[in-house]
Amino acid sequence: MHGSTEGSDIPLFSFTERGCIHEGTISHTFHTLVPKLNLHIPPGVSSPRVHDLRHAFAVATLLRWYREGVDPNCRLIHLATFLGHVDPNSTAVYLTITEDLLYEAAQRFQVMAPKGGMR
Repeated sequence: MHGSTEGSDIPLFSFTERGCIHEGTISHTFHTLVPKLNLHIPPGVSSPRVHDLRHAFAVATLLRWYREGVDPNCRLIHLATFLGHVDPNSTAVYLTITEDLLYEAAQRFQVMAPKGGMR
């Protein structure tokens, strides 16, 4: 049935046939698992959060694109969509500049910049 909305109320993710996953389930599960990892968390440093995984994924994806020679500007909408953002500007919050990202961006700039610098 093309164009049918039948089944549109069926959840995308479900652990059981009871219905969709409660929004707190992932966070609760994550916080239950973190202590089992026996991570050394220095005093004054907060415990990992689910949001941190999203951040690490976004930065690692951007870094991978740079290393593969992909133009991140052309793919940012893909990353934003994957993270569930309507606007790529919302994704910018996750794109913290790291030393590796700076290095890759500088390499790309050197290839594109004229030899001898700006005049």
